[in-house]
Amino acid sequence: MAEISVIIPVYNKEKYIAASLRSVLDQSFRDIEVIIVNDGSTDGSLEIIHRFSEADTRIRVFDVPNGGVSSARNIGLEHATGNWIQFLDADDILESDYLQSAIQILNAENADILFSGFTIVDPRQIPVREVCIPVSGMRNQQELCSCYIRYQTETGFFGYISNKLFSHRLLDISGARFPIGTKLAEDLHFYARLYPYVEHAYFWNGRSFLYLQTEDNYLNDTAIDYRSQLMIHLDIKRWFEKSGLYETYRSNLDHKISQYAGFVLFHDNEDGKELRDAYSFLLGNPEIMASINPQLVSGFTKVILTYLQNQNFRALQFSFASRNFLRSIYRKLK
Repeated sequence: MAEISVIIPVYNKEKYIAASLRSVLDQSFRDIEVIIVNDGSTDGSLEIIHRFSEADTRIRVFDVPNGGVSSARNIGLEHATGNWIQFLDADDILESDYLQSAIQILNAENADILFSGFTIVDPRQIPVREVCIPVSGMRNQQELCSCYIRYQTETGFFGYISNKLFSHRLLDISGARFPIGTKLAEDLHFYARLYPYVEHAYFWNGRSFLYLQTEDNYLNDTAIDYRSQLMIHLDIKRWFEKSGLYETYRSNLDHKISQYAGFVLFHDNEDGKELRDAYSFLLGNPEIMASINPQLVSGFTKVILTYLQNQNFRALQFSFASRNFLRSIYRKLK
């Protein structure tokens, strides 16, 4: 059993995987296992992976049919034996000596999880932006919640996948896994289920990895599944309920849930789907409905959420029909 399990999902990364693996294997901290999940790559990735695994017994390779990055990470988690878990994408690079520095701090501070900054680079490895830790030093569960509320919307810091080294114990007690089928913020969904069990979080003013920014990293908004995004924010609400801080931050948390409930209705209508399906989905989840507050949003969203809250489907339907009609007139005049 290794001290640290480094989990790397791979799908068609033949251009990058060798450099990524070298950055892990060359770490000064040697007590690691590298779990590579080849997610049905159709390029030369698997051949490169096997070449590395033949030369270094710390590498364990799992070759599986393509199931997506969340499935691949879950497979990695199932096979991880280390006391600590580190994720890394196959086109990213661990900073030299990161693992040594991180494990020393975690042991010295008796922390459950270490947060760190990282550097976003372009394909030429030229820095584009530094992502810094929002605070420094030790934070307890209540302070972690406070930091999330204060900094997440602005920075997205708590949803990044690889700037954290966390205890396997958190995984065992939380049962956290990545949601299959979610294509945006699946990392935040995973951590939202892990964070409630953190007792001591350490924010380290160091750099953990180089994050490669390419065109593949950008997502088209039309592909967003707003129902999945809504459920992520419902998990965040549950995190704060478990921590006893939901009422303290209720307006912030309910604003997000209300906002995404509005997105579900709006985008189902925009996509030509049956409005009643979205209406029934929201109304059928008491946990969502308990957090919907039209007063926390504005404009058309406030109107449709008021009708939803009052269970007035006809008025909701009429609002969208009227809006669609006025938009069609405007487009003709334009």
